[in-house]
Amino acid sequence: KGEKEDEKQLFILRQRLEMETTEPADVVCCTCVGAGDARLKGFRFQHVLIDEATQAAEPECLIPMLMGAKQLPADGRPQLHRLHAI
Repeated sequence: KGEKEDEKQLFILRQRLEMETTEPADVVCCTCVGAGDARLKGFRFQHVLIDEATQAAEPECLIPMLMGAKQLPADGRPQLHRLHAI
């Protein structure tokens, strides 16, 4: 019981700490795939900025877009990378 209970308590404390630090944040930085993480499930972002968008595959870019984004500025340098349509 001891070790399993400790692991459960650690998991609960980690979840609580992550929510307490993420909820009041004005800016959340993550990868496109990371935007679909369960820890961000309840979040709705008005703005999503995709940096180096020319390196991201279209399916990856859909993940943060599904988080309720109203605007989606994308930054990239097409002269350095192949261009993807978003």
